[in-house]
This record gives sequence, structure tokens and C-alpha cells, in this order.
Amino acid sequence: MRLLWLKILVFILVFLFILPGSLMARTLRVVLDRDYPPFTYIDKNGHLIGISVDFWRLWEEKTGIDVELIPVEWAKTHQMMIERSADVIDTIFKTPAREDYLDFTRPTFKITSSIYYRSGIPNISSPKDLTPYVVGAKEKDALMDFALAQNGNITFRLYKNYSDIVEAAKKGEIDVFIMDDLPANYYLVKYDLLYEFRKTEPFTVNYIYLATQDGNKEVLDILNSGLAKFSQEELDNLLKKYTV
Repeated sequence: MRLLWLKILVFILVFLFILPGSLMARTLRVVLDRDYPPFTYIDKNGHLIGISVDFWRLWEEKTGIDVELIPVEWAKTHQMMIERSADVIDTIFKTPAREDYLDFTRPTFKITSSIYYRSGIPNISSPKDLTPYVVGAKEKDALMDFALAQNGNITFRLYKNYSDIVEAAKKGEIDVFIMDDLPANYYLVKYDLLYEFRKTEPFTVNYIYLATQDGNKEVLDILNSGLAKFSQEELDNLLKKYTV
């Protein structure tokens, strides 16, 4: 009987300490948009930099959990999550359609999004005014859903990333596009278009989240536990580093 209880005790110790330790020691594979400044973008030396990169490096320090960042085109991030070739997707808006296959953490950063249009064309104030135009948008961008909710008669021209959208605007291929304001400002400055385009008031305000596959409680718990180690001041300082 004493031997039986000893075996049970050993089993409990393994379950409570060794197993969780092995789970926490895993490397999280985090897929993210390679072209979402100031959160993620490629610098002139070919290195991935930005708020999200700094966030995950600080995450590793706070949690002891290794992170592999996988920067790809935005449309591919969703496919990788569906295929389970990544554990986490970063900088994602929560929508009803996405909640069908993803579980979300608490929000991390607040994001505003607007309509950008070339100076000289009639005033645009909301998605309701977009019917006459071909509107540039990024593949798999939730902004299209938000815009279509206000006007179901919008024609979109899709691009792989935000950089391609603004480059198309510079070439005169499009006169109107929808974009999150932080990356829009970055690329309008980069392509010297800041004074050639006007913007509306934000037509939608959202938060970005971390997310994992629906039902993946192990990773969701790890994410929420890690986020709890960040103060709001730390998150604000990450944002200020790239936006002030």
C-alpha cells in the first residue's frame, strides 16, 4: 500500500511540475504581417523591426518562453492559422467571422482607420460616398467588412500589402483607399504623398489582439498569462517609441 501511494505521489508531482514546465518551455510560433508599420516592417538592412518585434522580445524576458516570429503577407497569416502551422497571430482585429476559428486575448493597442482620397476629387466623408470609386484595400483586411457594413456597393481592388496600395496610389492606379491610420501615415510620408491625399475622420475604431486557434486553451492561457505581466505604461512606451 505504501508503495502504491508513493507511485501516486510521484505521478502528481510529474503532472503538477514537470509537465507544465515542458509546456511553458515550448517555442511559440507567432505569425504576423510583414508590412504593418509601425508594428512590423522591414528596414533598409532587411531586418524585421517595429512595435510587435520589441513586444515579443520583452515577452520572452518576462515569461521565459521562446518566440519564433514568422513575417508573411497578411492573407497568408490566416491560412497558416487554419493549417496550424503557427500557434499565434499578432495584430489582428476581432470580427464575428474570425471568432469562428480563433480565440482572442484581451486587446493590446487601439487603432483608428480612415478613407484616404486624392486631393481634387469630390469630398468623401464616409464609406457611403465610395460607390463611384475603385477603392484600394489589402487582402483579408477586416476594414473591407467594416466599410461594406455601411455601404454594400463598394468596389475594391485588392493588394497584398499596404505598401503596394500606396505605391499604386503614387502611380495613379487608384485615387481612394482604406487603411489603418498609423501605417497610412508611414507610407504617405515614405512615398512623398502626404499632401496629395486627404483623409476622412476614422470610419471605424478597433483594437488589435493576439489570437490562437479556436479551442487551443493551452496557448490561450499562455498568452493571457504573459499579457498580464505587461503594464499599460509598458505598452504605451512601446507605441511611443515608434510614433512620437
